[in-house]
Amino acid sequence: MFKKFLTTTAVAGLATAAVLGGTATAAPGSARGSVQAQEDVRAGCAITRYGYTGYKTCSSDVHDTTWADGHTETFVIGTNYQVYRISASSGGWKSMGGTATNVWDTFYSGGRPTVQVINSNATHKLWCNSYSSGWSGWYAC
Repeated sequence: MFKKFLTTTAVAGLATAAVLGGTATAAPGSARGSVQAQEDVRAGCAITRYGYTGYKTCSSDVHDTTWADGHTETFVIGTNYQVYRISASSGGWKSMGGTATNVWDTFYSGGRPTVQVINSNATHKLWCNSYSSGWSGWYAC
């Protein structure tokens, strides 16, 4: 159900923006364009963190979380319904893969930072991804 992948294509005119929806992570000065990316931008709501603008589904929540070590991370659902995150040191929006309709919660599970989302399938089950030297991948929680 949850696949982890990231595609890269920049939206013309948004060369420094990481477009949530899996359609763009642009290098400064890049101007490659994509019709799909432009459609995703129109379908989403802009969100800017740490100088990077991306687009999330307008109906989904934004979770700004400050972890115990003091660093802040933001989690959103991109226009392709994948989960995305960003922190001050991440260098832009990063896909966590998956398919979800909303970020439900962020918390510690077994001492590990964990993000919990609502799966976009008909059952709306909760899925988690925990961090320990890297994100674990999605599992039913």
